[in-house]
Amino acid sequence: FPVTIADRYYNDPYRYWIILFCNQMLDAQWDWPLDRASFERYITDKYSAVNPYTTVYEYQKVVTQYDISTEKTTVNKFVIDQSTYNNLVNSTQTFVFPSSTTTIYTSKKIVTLYDYELELNESKRTIKVLKSDFADKIENEFKNLMDEK
Repeated sequence: FPVTIADRYYNDPYRYWIILFCNQMLDAQWDWPLDRASFERYITDKYSAVNPYTTVYEYQKVVTQYDISTEKTTVNKFVIDQSTYNNLVNSTQTFVFPSSTTTIYTSKKIVTLYDYELELNESKRTIKVLKSDFADKIENEFKNLMDEK
């Protein structure tokens, strides 16, 4: 939780707002990543009328590009309609250039409501922390801004 991180990193649990600010979070309850049990309760409550494990959120075309010389992989996902999804065939193409060889894999993916919510929750797990050297400065600046009329 933000309070715990602030206490450990800044030795002051009341600097939790710095953690929230650095991560552009307004509501610690919903913007903070949920633990497994809380996430499962959230899914059950939110999707009581449908099965989130089988209900389609979106269809995707996934294009994975692998450059053999740099060993760099790039993944791009595109939202497509159901008809395009049904007609899409998984494929692999290799292109040989003078300086490198690139392989492109094209595949399709169904994203369920559960998959969507899980990916959204997991994306919140990377927490940014302001260097502790700057905590006093930002806190003083914020106080000065709040005192201005």
